[in-house]
Amino acid sequence: MNLMNMGIRGMNEKAADSIQAKWKVNNIENKRARNTVAV
Repeated sequence: MNLMNMGIRGMNEKAADSIQAKWKVNNIENKRARNTVAV
């Protein structure tokens, strides 16, 4: 039971990390797009 919970937690953390990484990439792209529009 404990091992399963740890495995699920690990999967959730990996999913959260990938979502966060995608969000950061999108944020950087949005800033870049805004900068090019401003210039």
